[in-house]
Amino acid sequence: LGPEATIEQLPIGQLNNSGFQQLPYDIEPSQTLILDITKTEDELLAQTHKKWRYNIRLAQKKGVQVKVTSCDDVNFEHYFEEFYRLVSEGTAERKNIKHHQKEYYKKQLEITSPQPSPSKGEGEILNPPTPLSKARAKLSFGGAGGLNFQELLFVAEYEGKVIAANIVVIFGSRATYLHGATSSEHREVMAPHLLQWEQIKFAKAQGCAEYDFWGIVNEHTLDRRGKSWEGLTRFKRGFGGKEKNFVGYWDYSLNKPWYFLYRLVQKFRR
Repeated sequence: LGPEATIEQLPIGQLNNSGFQQLPYDIEPSQTLILDITKTEDELLAQTHKKWRYNIRLAQKKGVQVKVTSCDDVNFEHYFEEFYRLVSEGTAERKNIKHHQKEYYKKQLEITSPQPSPSKGEGEILNPPTPLSKARAKLSFGGAGGLNFQELLFVAEYEGKVIAANIVVIFGSRATYLHGATSSEHREVMAPHLLQWEQIKFAKAQGCAEYDFWGIVNEHTLDRRGKSWEGLTRFKRGFGGKEKNFVGYWDYSLNKPWYFLYRLVQKFRR
């Protein structure tokens, strides 16, 4: 059981009293950071940390370009390979970070790819600004108007080379930053800050009300995930937002002896 309920909405004591047992780890992050993007772009930029604002402008000044692409774009394969290269390099450098197989990311993007559009080409440049409201078609589910559901690959290029790339999913009124990777090269141009900022602006232009940074560590985190998540958490907090703490993952045992053995095996497997 992993309900989308915060610790305020569903007190942990209530779950304990009902016979549920909390898992000592998360399947998906139970602590996250949600940014309200109904505000104006100026307001959103103003609430970011001053160093983050400086880094965003520095990346723009240095000529970092951000592009958005999906499976039916001409150059998608190139950008996807660059994304996975960065993911693999990052894992090699930071041994306590694990990543999925290449096909996992590929299938995610393929299943939720936006409907084909005649205007699509090599990946749309988001800075300098373009008409973002027309940048991508929306998948239609459940009748007239449909539901905005798409998963996109954003890349930051510097001097013709991809140095940062993220996957973002848009579902209804929420955009979620799912996966990210950054090169160890050209860190001085601050590409990740501009990339994240352009993703936020894109989500806002698509009609989203929230931007979910999806995964931080704080005092409620059971599975600490190592020091690497501390740096990632600081980076995300620099953009503002409100922390949400979900109740996590719980089991309900129908056979306590067998469940005890199951948990024991799981402990050693981890």
